[in-house]
Amino acid sequence: MKKRFRTFLLVAASVCGQGEVIAAGDDKAVEPDPVTVAPENSVIVIPADLKDGPASAAVAAAARELGLHLKLITGCEFKILEGNGDLAGRYPFYVGIPAPGDARPMAAEEARWAVTADGVYLYGDEKSGALSATYAFLEDRLGVRWIEPGDR
Repeated sequence: MKKRFRTFLLVAASVCGQGEVIAAGDDKAVEPDPVTVAPENSVIVIPADLKDGPASAAVAAAARELGLHLKLITGCEFKILEGNGDLAGRYPFYVGIPAPGDARPMAAEEARWAVTADGVYLYGDEKSGALSATYAFLEDRLGVRWIEPGDR
């Protein structure tokens, strides 16, 4: 129980922001207001209208990677939902879905992520943007580091 409480505090303290859209690799020194996230009430949401192809494979891989790493951090399973569905009482991690209000054109291989009180948005160009944004978010906001292959 003690470990789960500590990891919850890590996620609650690390997942913060107030609508700030950050391109992967930006070195913005912003101290936004914290967003409290209860892992057991969180879900991963992917677009419902993805067609088979490289974009859908990248979004699916990004959602799996996010779920795996969030589970390693919190000990909680994160269900992957297609489309918005019923999100009442849940905190969504949107993968492959742009943040509301971000209408800027996407450059090739660009990745962006945003954290708001309404959810985390991980997205980018069609080829691999969602996956790159997911890795950038895990590294930049949650402190995940990959020093060798595997999940230890």
